[in-house]
Amino acid sequence: MRYLYIPLDDRPVNYDCPIMLANVANINISTPPLNMLGHFTRPGNPDAISKWLINNAHNADVLIVSADMLAYGGLVASRLPGIDNEVAINRLKVLIDIKKKNPQIKIYMFSVIMRLTITSTDDTTRQAGRDIFEYCILRDKAERLNDEEAKRELPALKAKIPKTILDKYLHARRRNHAINMAAVELLCDDVIDFLALAQEDTAPFGLHVTEQVKLKKRAEEIASPEKWVIYAGTDEAGQVLLARSIAEKNNMQLNVLPIYTDEKSALLPALFEDVPLRETISRHLKLINANISPTGIPLYINTFDDPQQDIFESVNISRPTWYEALRKYPNKNYRHFDEIRGNYIIADTAYCNGGDPHLADKFLQNIKLRQCISYAGWNTAGNTVGSALAHSIISMLPVYDERKLADLIQTRLLDDILYQSIVRPWIVKKANELGASIYQSGEHTEALQQEVDAVMQKLWLEVCKVYKLPYTSNFKVTLPWGRLFEIKIKLDWNKDDGTI
Repeated sequence: MRYLYIPLDDRPVNYDCPIMLANVANINISTPPLNMLGHFTRPGNPDAISKWLINNAHNADVLIVSADMLAYGGLVASRLPGIDNEVAINRLKVLIDIKKKNPQIKIYMFSVIMRLTITSTDDTTRQAGRDIFEYCILRDKAERLNDEEAKRELPALKAKIPKTILDKYLHARRRNHAINMAAVELLCDDVIDFLALAQEDTAPFGLHVTEQVKLKKRAEEIASPEKWVIYAGTDEAGQVLLARSIAEKNNMQLNVLPIYTDEKSALLPALFEDVPLRETISRHLKLINANISPTGIPLYINTFDDPQQDIFESVNISRPTWYEALRKYPNKNYRHFDEIRGNYIIADTAYCNGGDPHLADKFLQNIKLRQCISYAGWNTAGNTVGSALAHSIISMLPVYDERKLADLIQTRLLDDILYQSIVRPWIVKKANELGASIYQSGEHTEALQQEVDAVMQKLWLEVCKVYKLPYTSNFKVTLPWGRLFEIKIKLDWNKDDGTI
């Protein structure tokens, strides 16, 4: 079996994690050279990627492809209006040629429905992004729902946003909707075998609502319901579609039993999502072709208090230690957790942009770690749920690399709990003291990166000692985009650009 993968961009969640997942499953997966994928604000090279696809797809069995990388050069590039509709649509047509030359190849595509804000590169764009988010919500309420209060508030909010920034955003949004629709059209004649329309950061109201209605209507007209889904998420899409393809190729189906810490919270939308958490779970199960069953593997969902707290925006850690984290975060009621027997999955949605240290404390000390098939607690609820389910699929394979599956859980603990919930709030404060931007740290990147790595090493040793963890992989932490939002974790068996 030979897999080809065109990621959304070169961030670890989009590039490293799906490759790690394939390695666990002993799958031969190929990606374009990294220099074709661009880097942060530098777009990828869609034309070079198309040529790479043509040269490699003739003998491939599966292609998992980001429409946004193929059309624009990645996610950040998709938020800018530089590429016009015709060019972007024509770039997707390479998939028609590939399918003609290799009719047996299975093509899984994901296309991002644009979020309600822009890319933040400094404090000015951060504020403009917040205002655009609210503008999209008010405009939807004013135009679609005829909301009088929204109509009154909209002009003043619009006046706050720099006209050039707003015009570029709206232009890109119109174009991106056309590309989403073009992706739907590729369901015709089985050019693509499955389409995931990934709704990036959003809210229950916004300009995306009308777009989703139009996309859903067209998809229902031309394709059977099992061939597409609209769902809340984005950065987990590569992992989820890889897992779906593995399950289909091996005639496997994951059965899960969702267990919520709070059933009422499951009826509310998580931060940056437009549907209730229960619906997010349901759509991700469809995305991965899994079922709910009373005899399924327990899927333990650590729900959030309303409103869900954004760790990146609000938490302040004075010392990056495990006991400081347990003191700083509230100890919630983890209902039903102690009743779980056998293997289980954890989707930790208690917070946005980080995991819950107290839940980690509970399952690390009370449950054998080998029973935890997968854990995730990063970024949005959709990101968390998707990656937790994707990792679970691999554990169903007759043969897989157990060491590397354990490493997947280690990377999630390192990233979701240790970095996002403990080290990042601390290093953000340090960066502010240095006068460094958390969105582009520039000349301070190397110093901040060294501090992050040193603190992560020390914190991980502390956690391993407290809980007697069996993990053995050494690691190195870097800041891949020169900003503090995400980290790259290089394990000792994954030496892509140097040694540990």
